[in-house]
Amino acid sequence: MGTADGTTTSIPEVRSDAGEHASNLLDDALLLIQEWSAVLHDQLCLVSNEAQLAARSLIAMVAAAVGIGVLLVSVWLGLMAAATLAVIGLGVPPAVAMLIGAALNLIALLVPYEMIRRKSRDLAFPATRRTLEPASRGGGSGGDARRAA
Repeated sequence: MGTADGTTTSIPEVRSDAGEHASNLLDDALLLIQEWSAVLHDQLCLVSNEAQLAARSLIAMVAAAVGIGVLLVSVWLGLMAAATLAVIGLGVPPAVAMLIGAALNLIALLVPYEMIRRKSRDLAFPATRRTLEPASRGGGSGGDARRAA
């Protein structure tokens, strides 16, 4: 194309090669899939490593808890023996003093037993189960049935 001063300018040609464009898109898509695959692999490796670490930590915590439990039992037995000897020192026969200690242990067991009994209701996921029940139960609306429960 000519200009007023007699020079020519070149206009860049616009390629309309659809096949090359599709090939570039396919290459980009494959590259993206490979990158996502690598990211997914890295994430799965990370999750696997953390799960192994969590399992080891849980095992160590359970072992420590068992050790603590054994030590607490021995401390409790020592306290109960000392209390029984103190009661015997007051002139109570040894058999009666041991029965008093056993009765106090049974009474002390009621506190954690009741706590476990109350907390065990939460193990059944009651709110989740209510949300998963059919919407209409017994002819009423689902919202009313859930509020009533």
